[in-house]
Amino acid sequence: MTFAVGIFDLFLYAVPGACQLAFLVYLGARLHVVDVARLSSLPAVLLLVAVVVVSYVLGHLVNALWAVVSRVLPMRSGRQTAKESFLARNPQVRERAYIHADPALLRQGVAVQDKEAAAQIDRLMSQGLMVRNLTLPLSFGFVAAVVELIAGGHRILAACCAVLLAAAVAGAYREGRKLVRWADLRTWETCFWMPDLDTVLDPADDAS
Repeated sequence: MTFAVGIFDLFLYAVPGACQLAFLVYLGARLHVVDVARLSSLPAVLLLVAVVVVSYVLGHLVNALWAVVSRVLPMRSGRQTAKESFLARNPQVRERAYIHADPALLRQGVAVQDKEAAAQIDRLMSQGLMVRNLTLPLSFGFVAAVVELIAGGHRILAACCAVLLAAAVAGAYREGRKLVRWADLRTWETCFWMPDLDTVLDPADDAS
């Protein structure tokens, strides 16, 4: 049996899930629910498999939670701004059919015609979504640091962690938006050189 791990599986789910798992282990240790010493005594292979599986599952949960959060935060408006920027630089494409299509559909069209270009776009998109998803475990860590600052016994360390985590949350959200924007721009730029996509999306243009 062969197991294949795709780029989206690695970046979108595994990495944010691993960060979320680290936070949950820390929280469990602070609440005296998880015995870290006992966990570390488990066989290395078993522990590694458990970490990978749990991280992957948590990654799916984090991504689902972000689907709810994204309805409030302006991630989508940033993608619309990217499209407007592309049209401002290339006004001649406004009448082409592909510019009105969904970017996800266009990425599939690129994958059919140029797998290397599609891989580059997927890499940017998966990295952007990964960094975006990291904002959730980082936010939970920030809340924990604030609680430690108020009620804990290591206030200086907690204050430093709170400041660093707050900066990390803001940076992850900003960088996630930027990478997703780049992926969309790369999609539209690549489709510009694939006129066959217009024929598929709007056969009437070809008939005329």
